[in-house]
Amino acid sequence: MSREPNTWCRVCGAAYFHCTDCERVRSWRTVCDTPAHFQLFLILHEYREAGDASAARAALDHIGFPGADFSVLLPEIQQIINEIIKEK
Repeated sequence: MSREPNTWCRVCGAAYFHCTDCERVRSWRTVCDTPAHFQLFLILHEYREAGDASAARAALDHIGFPGADFSVLLPEIQQIINEIIKEK
């Protein structure tokens, strides 16, 4: 079985491999390259759906994200995070 990258992380853009079992069981690996990026993906998805910046900030705080370096993330992800952080 080839381990060549066959998809990309929706949070950071990194190429990575996931197998067909990931698709079948709807694993986080179908969307992101790491569990931490999947957590972030879910928080941002919920924010885009509900528009609740306060809840999104609390969730980001809970996973320790505001202190993290998010310069490695895709520009559109950085933009959403900045929007959440700045919205009071």
